[in-house]
Amino acid sequence: MKVPEHRRREGATSPGWRPIATAPRDGTPVRLRTADGCIVFAQWAQVEDFQTWLAVTEAAHPPSWDDGVCWDLSADGEPSDPPTHWLPTGDAEHE
Repeated sequence: MKVPEHRRREGATSPGWRPIATAPRDGTPVRLRTADGCIVFAQWAQVEDFQTWLAVTEAAHPPSWDDGVCWDLSADGEPSDPPTHWLPTGDAEHE
């Protein structure tokens, strides 16, 4: 059975990962690694009155990202799993 992209884990020492502070904020899709190690394709987007990370692939995001959006807090009042690192999609196969 194929493991969904957002569930694959990669170590903190994986080559090529860049600090999230350097990620593009222009809507360009990128590959993100979250604090809990989830991998997700997402883009920086305007959602309602906020700018935040939005999963590009429907239903392929960390469970704490309500509707694919990385809010500060999930609907359950728990902190979302924030991205910590990123890769350009050219450095990773986009599914």
